Amino acid sequence: MQLGFVGNVVRSMKKRGLAGSLPYALGRFSVVRRNYSRTLALAQGLGAVPGLARGAAPVVGGLDQEAALAGLVRDSVTPTVGLTPAMVGRLRSFALGAPWVAEGTAPFHLEEVVGGRLGGHPVVIADLLDPDACPEVRQVATDPGVLALLERYMGYRPIGVRSRVLYSWAASYTRAERDFAGQTVAYHFDVQSYNFVYANYYLTDTDERSGAHVMIDGSHRDKPVAWLLGSARQSDEAVRAQYGAARERVISGQAGTGFLQDSSCYHKALAPLDRDRIILQVRYY
Repeated sequence: MQLGFVGNVVRSMKKRGLAGSLPYALGRFSVVRRNYSRTLALAQGLGAVPGLARGAAPVVGGLDQEAALAGLVRDSVTPTVGLTPAMVGRLRSFALGAPWVAEGTAPFHLEEVVGGRLGGHPVVIADLLDPDACPEVRQVATDPGVLALLERYMGYRPIGVRSRVLYSWAASYTRAERDFAGQTVAYHFDVQSYNFVYANYYLTDTDERSGAHVMIDGSHRDKPVAWLLGSARQSDEAVRAQYGAARERVISGQAGTGFLQDSSCYHKALAPLDRDRIILQVRYY
């Protein structure tokens, strides 16, 4: 497994360079994350590093600070929160009328995709081309309650944010097509930076047949050493054998349902089978 880790680091260096590969190599280790957090907290205390500015008004409802913090620490996920139907409507309206891009395509509009294919090319999952052009995306990303929670959990005020809106089609794709498109239907943990938390908000009704998020409670704290030094991906069978079925959580909900997650836990998305899925993801680091 260690050779797999080294091989992945080498491949990452070829793709991203040394500076871009260090988070992949080191961000998976809790001691690195703790020291990174302490260093940033010190720099922010001295006024050397600014944190994200909080929005003027909260738009994320149902956020209990103490319960959310306890959930992140214990399980790596908060109890569900929510966006209002009006907010969901504005987000969806913007997204449905804007251009999207997928692996191997030029920008396109959703009505051009028929049966999960764009001119014969499989379109498994697509990114909204410019989500930050939507004022509501910016409002959600800078929700003051969310940023206050993240400052407590991460140990510093997040210094950056990246928002994505993702559209996943309910269509018959091969596993090779899903993997090529980057659809994360295999269990994995994230290592994009030295520290990070995701906020996820369903913009469509989402359940086990329409792309629900699945995770292993508490797996941000107790990975086997061989897995920590190996690939970030593991099979369903290996994950369930390691953690047990009781720790597997499926997060379903109506449009507007949201949750915050330390995505260094094992997690994946279920492939949509009956209905397309739209989700807003906000990564804080």
